[in-house]
Amino acid sequence: ELFRAQSDLSSTVADFYEDPTALQPVALLHKESSTYLATQVQPLLHEQWREHVESVSEKLKLRFGAIRADDARRTRYVADYDYYRHKRKQLDDDSKKDGGTHASKLADKIKDCDNKLRQASEKYHTMNERLTQRLRIVHEHQSTFINSALVASLAIQNELFSQGGAEVIKANQMCQMEGVIKAMREQSNDLAEWDAASGRIMPSV
Repeated sequence: ELFRAQSDLSSTVADFYEDPTALQPVALLHKESSTYLATQVQPLLHEQWREHVESVSEKLKLRFGAIRADDARRTRYVADYDYYRHKRKQLDDDSKKDGGTHASKLADKIKDCDNKLRQASEKYHTMNERLTQRLRIVHEHQSTFINSALVASLAIQNELFSQGGAEVIKANQMCQMEGVIKAMREQSNDLAEWDAASGRIMPSV
């Protein structure tokens, strides 16, 4: 969007220089370089940007998405773990109150609860260890994730400046030439005289 806007702007500006003036070559060079950047350089660099910079962002989204999913699973697992721990304690309390009247039935319930408690414990602690490790990796290697994006971004910007910078530098140097500065001053003074003659007081440009 920026390249297209710059190209459109340079074309509009160049239209104001139909008649030969000191700045006409500057305006035409500006239009030429902006059009070249928008039509030839930008599409190629845009694809490189998507491949080497935006792709890194997408990978990070997937990584953090997996971490969020693990965190959600851990929340469910800890709820199951707490449930069976509480249930196991409740069965112990029931067993003490029962006095052996329903010992066999309670024993079966305790055995079943112990199995489910063990499974819940394994799932929770395994997930907790995995999540902790993933968070540790993110903390310890946060810059590693974007190394390639940083290098690619600088390479793309360097390519942009190298292909478009020469014309910009040339146009800027033309603007600093004594003849151009003198011509601009004379044109501004001429405009001021015309405005004064017509009775409109306007600042010179």
